[in-house]
Amino acid sequence: MSEAPDHKSLSKPPLNVLLNPEAIRRQKPWDLDVESLLERFLSVINKSELLNLRLCGSAVVSSALIYRLKVETFFLFEKLRVERKPITSTEPPFFEMPFRHELYSTSLEELISALERILKELSAEQRKEKHESLIEPEPLLEVDKFSLQIKELLSSFRSSLLDTLERRGEILFSEYVHGMELFESIQSFILLLFVATEGLVTLEQVGEDIRVKREVRYLAR
Repeated sequence: MSEAPDHKSLSKPPLNVLLNPEAIRRQKPWDLDVESLLERFLSVINKSELLNLRLCGSAVVSSALIYRLKVETFFLFEKLRVERKPITSTEPPFFEMPFRHELYSTSLEELISALERILKELSAEQRKEKHESLIEPEPLLEVDKFSLQIKELLSSFRSSLLDTLERRGEILFSEYVHGMELFESIQSFILLLFVATEGLVTLEQVGEDIRVKREVRYLAR
């Protein structure tokens, strides 16, 4: 009985930004504390008897959009700061970030490669500058280490899921995550989407649940 009131609170500020991307565009990205919003979101979800995967998925997408807008505005501010500096003939051109408010369907490899490319180009531009920067440079993210951790996590989940499907043929997602903590359930849901995009499994929505099956072309192997 507590599920309806909890979900109703998600449609009101400030939690509505996690379920409605249009609400994000009406606010300044740096005014949104994603960590605090997600903690409140999890607090509401924990009070529900059933895990609503659609709400969790929307919260993940909206959180990613907020972080992306923060990064884009950061580079916009940096561009304006550089444009105010005296321009000399030896100063290299500023690296411009594309400022577009759209979400794209990309793979994990594409996201990591894009991040690595941006960091390398920014690092190269900073080394060419002859004037001391007004802002202390921050250490670059350990992209290779992060990429390795994600790949290991995905590999472990993929093996576990496919072993389960080899034994059972199909399984409901709620059964697969039974006994897991909420964070582990959400993490498993995201990894399941990656495995599905690899063509290894098929997903079928059954009410509020998801039926997971092994892709037919792999069963004969």
